[in-house]
Amino acid sequence: MMINEMILMDMPHKNKGETRKHTRWLNIAFISLFACVGTLLRIAIGALFSICDDDDAEVAANTSSNMIQYVIPAGVCVTSNDSALFVDLPANMLGSFVMGMILSGSLLGLPTKAPVACVPVRSWLQELDFIHFGLRVGLCGSLTTFSSWNVNLAIFFVSDTSYAWAQVLFGFVIGIAMAMVSFTVGQHAGILLHRLNNSYHAREADLHVDSPQKYCHHRELPDFERHFLTDVYGEEFLQTLRRKHPNLIEELDSWKVSTSEYRHPYGPFRDTLREIEVAAFVENCGDISTRYGSLVNKVGWNLNSLQNYVSLKNQHAVKSDEVDDESISIMLGVFACIFLILIFAFLLDGAASISTESESSRSLQNYHVFCLSGIFAPFGALGRWFLTRYNRGYLRGKYEWLPLGTLLTNLLGCIGSIIISSLLFSYNYDYESECILKALQTGCFGALSTVSTFANEISVLSKVFPSNMRGYVYAFGTISLTFTVSCIVYGLSTNSLSP
Repeated sequence: MMINEMILMDMPHKNKGETRKHTRWLNIAFISLFACVGTLLRIAIGALFSICDDDDAEVAANTSSNMIQYVIPAGVCVTSNDSALFVDLPANMLGSFVMGMILSGSLLGLPTKAPVACVPVRSWLQELDFIHFGLRVGLCGSLTTFSSWNVNLAIFFVSDTSYAWAQVLFGFVIGIAMAMVSFTVGQHAGILLHRLNNSYHAREADLHVDSPQKYCHHRELPDFERHFLTDVYGEEFLQTLRRKHPNLIEELDSWKVSTSEYRHPYGPFRDTLREIEVAAFVENCGDISTRYGSLVNKVGWNLNSLQNYVSLKNQHAVKSDEVDDESISIMLGVFACIFLILIFAFLLDGAASISTESESSRSLQNYHVFCLSGIFAPFGALGRWFLTRYNRGYLRGKYEWLPLGTLLTNLLGCIGSIIISSLLFSYNYDYESECILKALQTGCFGALSTVSTFANEISVLSKVFPSNMRGYVYAFGTISLTFTVSCIVYGLSTNSLSP
């Protein structure tokens, strides 16, 4: 990247996610596309790790789990519906890992505001927030499922099998532990990729660790100014900067020299220095001298150089140099819609033969359920996206921290899934109805519930441990509530619906 672009890309600008005209439709398109992919991948991974051989594949034809033994005819026989290693455990682990890896820089504790820290901070992907929504809400949210995990253990518990309580206990312990470990490893992978893709940020982190007493890192500042003021750039690069932008760098260097002794983490006026630089570099305020003139004159900071630098930088930021990604966003949105239509066409073609199959052809049922699940998945993911608006600002008082939206999605996903399991247990449906019910359970309600977001929220809430136990309260409360409701619904349903 050119040096002038490195400087000017840190100019204060509006969030393009807020100004883009078609944000809502782009989000819907990419969430739907990635939800379809995530659900199909979840089913495939479940089949890969659960089906042992061709004989087991034939037995699995009458179950609601291993959906596509004709896509993956034989697996590695690790997971099972009858053990604590439930079928969707590998998919939950993979989805939680990916979710941890694609977090923003702020959630990973990095001194960058990059929406996706694992890619270069100046990559064009950082501006496309609808792709971030698609990956997190669509792919990771649908690749993982809370309802399948919870419902399988609830059915296993209600069935009165010997030592069912032990299987259920270890099922929940293993499920939540593997999700959290995978999420944490994903975070570490994201931090490692961030260092590999952003060499100056890696050097900044190393300097901060090696010499924490030397500089106070103002994390709110843009990357260029923060790196320049804290000696992240090498001398060779600085010489290039001075040659290409002599006036600009001279003014910034003069400001740096006049404030160097006050950048100590415990130095006087540290907070005031931060406020001034945030006002100049981030907020682009023009009344700095009015607000801080008396103090600046007292300590000898070269405020004129700072204001001259901001003025020169604004002059360089001509309108023609700004990146307008509106047309790119529309083009990518059209591509997502076309690709989604093609996937739907393929799945509909596979599911269309459902009406031509006879009762003797149940060996293809799992393939039909696989196709229908992919079609139903976007509805569950979009429903989950809609409910996430209740995660913040809805509750008041002592429970305002509770992610109510995610709790509701997991609860509703479990209720819908357990009702379908009750119906399938109590009645003998015709071939078409059974396929549709199983696809709704796996596709719609499986994508409505999520483990990846659940793990992310537990991780965020646990950062304040041990001052409070919100992370543990949220995890234990969600599992206890959904499991209790699932057991009650399944017990009452099977007793009242059984002939």
